[in-house]
Amino acid sequence: THFKLAKDSTEFIKDIEKEDNMEITSFTHEGMTDYAPSLKVNYGFTAQCESAGDLIYVKPLIDNLMSTSPFTSDTREMPIEMPSVATTQVTCKIDLPEGVTIEEQPKNLMFKNPDGSLLFKFICSPTPGGITTTCTMSVGKTLFAPSDYEQVKAFFDEVVKAASEIIVLKKAAQ
Repeated sequence: THFKLAKDSTEFIKDIEKEDNMEITSFTHEGMTDYAPSLKVNYGFTAQCESAGDLIYVKPLIDNLMSTSPFTSDTREMPIEMPSVATTQVTCKIDLPEGVTIEEQPKNLMFKNPDGSLLFKFICSPTPGGITTTCTMSVGKTLFAPSDYEQVKAFFDEVVKAASEIIVLKKAAQ
């Protein structure tokens, strides 16, 4: 869901709750105008996670960053046009209930295309009482030559792979 495409914040919240199967508990925003240079959206939420036995599986890249690549063909003859130069950053702070520990977390990673115009960073850091993930994706130019297609496709394939990473939590023995 793209905040600036929603009719209003209520519609945006409903769309996120539906897409990500969560309940939004708090919501604030800054910069929701057509001419604002940046937009900051903050929301708190509760969500059901998958579990098996004493393990809980959490997908930290909420907001459906990218579940499928927009580039599926093996080759391309036309230039690639991106809608705009943009940087998207998603930070997810997860508070762990007492008795729950981090069993496994995704590795930090960073990758970019050869000229650096596409950049993806993912950082996963344990914090006192929780874990925080920060994902940043930057598109630094709007036009890519057909000869760049293989690199652009590979970049977005890696973003999709990274977006599917999970955190494994473990409940303490009772």
